Amino acid sequence: MKPLFIDELRGDLSGAEGTFGLFGTYHVVKYFRRSKAFLTADGIVLIQTYTEVEKKYKYCFTPIHPNWFGGEKVIHCNHHIWDAYVTETGRVIITRGMYKESKELIAELKAPQKVLQLPFHVRSLKTLILTKKTHYTALRDDGRIYSIKYDDGQVRESTDYVTELVKADGEGAGMIIKHFAHVAMSFYFLFE
Repeated sequence: MKPLFIDELRGDLSGAEGTFGLFGTYHVVKYFRRSKAFLTADGIVLIQTYTEVEKKYKYCFTPIHPNWFGGEKVIHCNHHIWDAYVTETGRVIITRGMYKESKELIAELKAPQKVLQLPFHVRSLKTLILTKKTHYTALRDDGRIYSIKYDDGQVRESTDYVTELVKADGEGAGMIIKHFAHVAMSFYFLFE
């Protein structure tokens, strides 16, 4: 299967056919469902985008060159209202969440809505929970939840509300959040 990539997003990355089907030579290791994006072993994002050809939409998963992210590898993606790309140094690049028409995506990557730094070391990041218009929320590997405002970078620990619900039955004392999932309109926290 010959891969179909958007050259302006791909840059000088390989566009060759390879052993990974529609991904060409890119070895995918993680899928971010809400972002409609895959992450490769080399920290390259393969994102679903489309172009309009003869009044029809042509969809593809195209690699985004690391230069769009300041030359850094991406380690995490999130979509909830807006999109977020977390780089290996902990930079969080926020773009408008939208249907990924290639020209709109390129415009967003050229001028992101916000570029922020995680308020903790990137190795402590478990996952991003929300990426909204005013803030993003992150789950650390120690089970703490942080909400970070875009405007002033104010960091607020938000773990208490969730842990109070777990402790309500008297059996949740001492438990910490290990994982998070978002399904439809519900948020799920796995405690241990």
